[in-house]
Amino acid sequence: MRRGGTFTILAIGVIALLVWEAHSTSKAVDRGAGAAVSSRATNRFVGDAHLSLMGLDTLPGPGSGRSLRGTVVDERGLPRAGVRVSAVSREPPSVSELPCPEGTPITWEPRRGEVPVRLFSDCTWMGRELLVEWISSRMGEAPVLAEAETTGDGTFVLEGLPDGLLSVWALNEAGAAMKQGLLGTHDDLRLVLSPGLLLEGIASGADAPLPGTRLTVISVATDRYFDGVADSKGKFRIGPLPYGRYVLLAAQDGWRPDLIHLNEDHILPEDGVRLTRPLKLMGRVLALGNPVSGASVQLTFRDARDDIAHQFATTNAKGEFHFSGLPKSVLELSTLHDGMSAHEQVILNERIGAETILELRPAPYFGGIVQDEAHQPVPGASVSALITRHGGSYPDVKTRLDGRFRLGPLSADMNDFMVSAPGYLDTHVNLRSTTNTASATITLFRAMTLTGVAVDAHGSPASGVALTLKRECNPAAPHHRHEATTDETGHFELKVCRPGEWELQARDERFLPETVPVYAPGKDLRLSLRQGPTLRGTVSDEHGAPVPEAAIDISERDEEDLASRHASSDAQGRFQLGAVQPGHYVVRARKEILGVVRMVSQDLELREGAQSQVELRFPRGVTVSGVVVTATGKPLEGAVVRAHRAAPVEETEPPARSIDHGGPGGARTGADGRFVLRHLSSAPHAIEVTKRDHTFVPAQSLGGATDPDDTFLVSPGEHPIRLVMQRDSRLRGTLLSAEGAPIPEFSLNGTWVRSEDGAFEWSTTTSGTLTLAFDAAGMAPRAFTVEVPLEGDVDLGDLHMSPGRSVQGRLLDAATSAPIEGAKLTLYFRAGTVGHRTLQDSVVSNPDGTFALMHVSEAPSELVVDAVGYHRYSGTVTGGETPLIRLEAGVAADVTVRDHRGAPVEATLHFWRDGAHQADMLLARNGKAAHPGLEPGFYTVRASAASAADGAAPQFAPQRVHVPDGGRLAIDFVEQTTGATVTLLNPSIRSMYLSLHPGRIPAPTTEAAAELLAIERGFIHFGEEDAPLAAYEAAGPTTRFRNVPPGPATIFLLSGYVPAHFHREELMIPASGEIVHTLVPNWQPLPSPGQ
Repeated sequence: MRRGGTFTILAIGVIALLVWEAHSTSKAVDRGAGAAVSSRATNRFVGDAHLSLMGLDTLPGPGSGRSLRGTVVDERGLPRAGVRVSAVSREPPSVSELPCPEGTPITWEPRRGEVPVRLFSDCTWMGRELLVEWISSRMGEAPVLAEAETTGDGTFVLEGLPDGLLSVWALNEAGAAMKQGLLGTHDDLRLVLSPGLLLEGIASGADAPLPGTRLTVISVATDRYFDGVADSKGKFRIGPLPYGRYVLLAAQDGWRPDLIHLNEDHILPEDGVRLTRPLKLMGRVLALGNPVSGASVQLTFRDARDDIAHQFATTNAKGEFHFSGLPKSVLELSTLHDGMSAHEQVILNERIGAETILELRPAPYFGGIVQDEAHQPVPGASVSALITRHGGSYPDVKTRLDGRFRLGPLSADMNDFMVSAPGYLDTHVNLRSTTNTASATITLFRAMTLTGVAVDAHGSPASGVALTLKRECNPAAPHHRHEATTDETGHFELKVCRPGEWELQARDERFLPETVPVYAPGKDLRLSLRQGPTLRGTVSDEHGAPVPEAAIDISERDEEDLASRHASSDAQGRFQLGAVQPGHYVVRARKEILGVVRMVSQDLELREGAQSQVELRFPRGVTVSGVVVTATGKPLEGAVVRAHRAAPVEETEPPARSIDHGGPGGARTGADGRFVLRHLSSAPHAIEVTKRDHTFVPAQSLGGATDPDDTFLVSPGEHPIRLVMQRDSRLRGTLLSAEGAPIPEFSLNGTWVRSEDGAFEWSTTTSGTLTLAFDAAGMAPRAFTVEVPLEGDVDLGDLHMSPGRSVQGRLLDAATSAPIEGAKLTLYFRAGTVGHRTLQDSVVSNPDGTFALMHVSEAPSELVVDAVGYHRYSGTVTGGETPLIRLEAGVAADVTVRDHRGAPVEATLHFWRDGAHQADMLLARNGKAAHPGLEPGFYTVRASAASAADGAAPQFAPQRVHVPDGGRLAIDFVEQTTGATVTLLNPSIRSMYLSLHPGRIPAPTTEAAAELLAIERGFIHFGEEDAPLAAYEAAGPTTRFRNVPPGPATIFLLSGYVPAHFHREELMIPASGEIVHTLVPNWQPLPSPGQ
């Protein structure tokens, strides 16, 4: 019988079992863990806390006479006897070639050529249902063609093998090894056993072990399957398996399967595999109360592993649809049928059989008019919904002669549209909602074009080259991106927003990066691309074995943090980096294995017209071991330990470390709490250890040193390592109303909780006095003080909240006693040790100045009043009060905004008061604006022009302004066309934000204030030749500011590390000329939020 692309043949004979540990087969059978029979010689591992078995069936007959001979050794180079070695062939279809399922959200960048989108490279998180079906059906299962056991000297012989690519596996209780892509006959294969991946855990469901759970593991690289069965306690053990990428499927009748992706840096979760009861969802599609047949219903949900899945169903003659095998989750249901649509969100729990009604209503349409800048219609413009899902069908339409269009019907996920027309810039339109028919007036801006052809060094067309134009454009058309890709003949057309000089950048891994000056409009441009030197190489481990899927990058020797090319090694450890400019470089390889990032680098020189070859070999490294214990000294099982090399701290780097490691992999402790980390360098390493409901305590750990950032640093091999973890204390209780009814939704210390019975649990590492702050709709906030024991739990029982009382008051002008209308009143609740205020209510005062705040606590709350033209008021109130609040008038400011010719400019104004976390914003219409009331103090005021007639946006330098205690203030912004050029040299400074401020800016006192200085208030006027700092990040060694006004200025740097540090220094700017200044930061710490 053929099923899923494999043949199953019932073989009669003796099944040879390999017992990886010294246990009898009969013992496993007595426990109900039988072995599978398959002509594919699938491995079957029988689950037990101390048992691993592999079943092999009768192997296929002799092949072409091809043989493989070799030796299996351990990591010390000593031969290993008794290792089972097998040869496996891969046959189509292959799991690695699976496409993304239809409906996958498109998040990847367009790629050159017709490259198919693959599940394992583009949408792993979307492939759950597809993989469950694939593995359950044993699709593409690779056959084991021959199998042997190593002799006393570690040698083996595999004979009778067919032609074609083979992989060779060596499996033993001491480790595992694999070589892929073998062709022909080999007489001297050498397989080095590594510890490998050990998949050991418990299969559970509904918080109880699930004996008999079937576990299937597939190797993504080779399509080899391994099977196991959980024992009477739900325990299983599969492996060790060679390092690589695997998918584990756990299944049992009556339960929804669990699917987990595994590799060297994503190990089995601490809780093993978790199965859930499959839930059903039934429903009907109706139109005006009548059943609709043939409607396609799409179901979208996230499972417990946070993977997204889609299911589809078609309604029957009664309009009914059915979905089964669902998890407890939030489900999205949608349908689009005959111009009608429906969308519902369902919270699915154990209510099996609950019915959902999808009532069809006329589907929304997107309509309107497309016009040009002169408000004239643009006929023939294309309006299309942007494709956001793989395999989806999306509508498009052309505008009529009057410029009008109507696009639809639209589904729930169609809210992004592109509008384009010949001779105009493309415009992106986003609708917040498509639940109703939308109408819009879309203005297209005139464009000029650049056309031409890209060719290689031989004059042949260069297709698929990404082209980008670099220059500031009209802010009124912010969504246009000056980008294009050459077609099959190498031709391209770029739309530009204004005439003049531009820089055209070409990026393609086949050619050297090119940046050439061009003038728009222009045609018949010829872009000649050079095919510079390429770098080929291999990556191997310390034994010379190929290392697949290592991350490779290359960078200039003086710019090691700025990689110019990236690649990944293949199954043979080979890689190729595209065209690179001749010069001196550093090429690096990285591979994370069980919590340790292995790294190797090599200097090399690339020369014009030459191909270079490099061999990268990971060093052996140092092996360290240790133990993880609880605060009381007991060994802790199941903790995951990771190490990452502490980067050297140079003088110009902030005094902090950026933790850089991959996934949640690591070395997991056994029952004795012990762990082993392999392949560490001799440099100091930062150690991390994690376990659910536990917190690492570096200060109590031994074998290393704790730095000021609470990072635990160890020097491999110097001292025994003892890591201490403290169990989190848990506080449990039930939140009820005054009448005793459960409160199902509430906020606990700022974290949102949903619980039908009002039950909650709060974990904390803090012992002693702790405050729990609760907030719920219709209730006054309340705080409870609790004494928390070290590593202890507290049952708080029932906690009650009440609606509280109202606060009704009035706002008056302090000088005239006139009522103040439209003031914003914000009420905040503060709770003991929580440390942060939480927003409770916000209202606006009435025309007579009155206001009412509801559900106010009897404990004092903070009231903040903001009114245009008045100073901010801050005070405290309690429930039941009737306050009369008098506001003092502020200082009025008159602002004018002009270009360099004196013409008024429409602009947005931001008033940043020193120490404030929010700016006042005004719009200067026709170049004028008036702020009715500023509080006294120092401000930074910024003006951002909206647009100008020629499409260029005038630039204005921020101004430092002192607001006095009274009177009126005048601020005049004039377009900045003259001034000095400030060039800041920042060698070796990375991961930081850089800004330049006119005037003397005081040092920030909080992280929030520092972020606002770095990102919101700086002098941002980058000329066309300046470093691109769109995110205000100093990414290159030089940052240039043009047309900086004369006078004092402040340079501000904020590190991107945690915790944050800053550097501040002052410069005196001349009226003209250029200042070149080298930054040598003196990093200062910022207080943490808790401080």
